[in-house]
Amino acid sequence: MHRGVHSVAAFDNEWHPRNVYLKDHRAFAHHREKWGSQSEFGYKDSIPMLKADKRDPEAWMDLFEKGGAKYIVPVRERHDGFRMYECSFGGWSAARMGPCRDVVAELERAVRARGKWRQSACSDAASQSHRRRGRMG
Repeated sequence: MHRGVHSVAAFDNEWHPRNVYLKDHRAFAHHREKWGSQSEFGYKDSIPMLKADKRDPEAWMDLFEKGGAKYIVPVRERHDGFRMYECSFGGWSAARMGPCRDVVAELERAVRARGKWRQSACSDAASQSHRRRGRMG
């Protein structure tokens, strides 16, 4: 499962945080049309728009089981560094910004109750690689 701040734009893909700063990428132009200049309204400014008011882990589990899922692996932290869980370091997380909820813990409870939890994923290692190479915009 792959949802985070990048979902707010509802455009492009999970590489939106990077693509929105690449002048030749279609996400750059889309951002300008929708929100204006990246220097005035950047990717981080969309965090308050990340909501979880309709989030229902039990309904998701019903859907996953109906679809035949044997296990669930949610992404807890993406390469943009935004954590979808509460943590003791740094405030850049869904527990403190945007939805102000530990969305991974909520989903984990529903998934574990049905015996389908395996692990959660983190793509931060990829972001460190891109940052070192200057590819994160």
